[in-house]
Amino acid sequence: MRIGGVANLAFQKQTNGFTLFTKKCEFHPIHINDLLHLAESLQSNATDTATYYFYLMSIARTPAKSHIYEYEEKKSRFVAYLARINSDSDFKNWLAGIREAHPKASHHCWAYILGMPNNAHNWNQSDDGEPKGTAGKPMLNVLTHNDVGECAVVIARYFGGIKLGAGGLVRAYSTATKLVLDTAEWQPLENKIIVQLTTNYQEINQVQRWLQGKEITPTDQIFGEQAKLDLAISESLFDEFESFVEDLRNTYIKMHDQ
Repeated sequence: MRIGGVANLAFQKQTNGFTLFTKKCEFHPIHINDLLHLAESLQSNATDTATYYFYLMSIARTPAKSHIYEYEEKKSRFVAYLARINSDSDFKNWLAGIREAHPKASHHCWAYILGMPNNAHNWNQSDDGEPKGTAGKPMLNVLTHNDVGECAVVIARYFGGIKLGAGGLVRAYSTATKLVLDTAEWQPLENKIIVQLTTNYQEINQVQRWLQGKEITPTDQIFGEQAKLDLAISESLFDEFESFVEDLRNTYIKMHDQ
């Protein structure tokens, strides 16, 4: 038996979900250990000419619920918060609440991916006073290597009196981020279609009511001569969304690149 055609394969200890594609292009969730057992079974029953192809793709995921993990390094405490967040305004409100809960923390560093993992337009990070590149960037690096989306991490650091140095800070913030991810509960993240909706002020209320009813928050919005809303719409909801827009006279959508 030959196993080939492997694409986007990322074996990560904390990622248990993978997708198995069969020859007929069907796909099914499968645990990596189950895949290995399947391969052994096919090996024992295969003829000399049998060929099997397995295509593996890691499944994007998002936090099932908010989570906190505390990590200590050389007497400095790193209190890591994780939550599902899909808009900048929601993130700012969440960050403000963490700052209020930790007013004596030395820094409140953060990183987020507001949309799907591959949409770099919705990535952002902050060192919040730590030396440049020692906090927010390594935190974001952990997020981008773990197939997570609609996901934000904030770390409140309490200085313990011992300087960690640039390298030590990078390791500490990376470790705290990884640990809060590893100990959290996750759920699959449905693929989203990214669009910009443009409407006038006669129809904006209808648009906002529809979005609120579907619990969709714009990732960005600009109000000028017209209102422009950046939206991430679930694939399963997109046909209904298109029908709603078509029924409006002065509202249209433009597809964004992922």
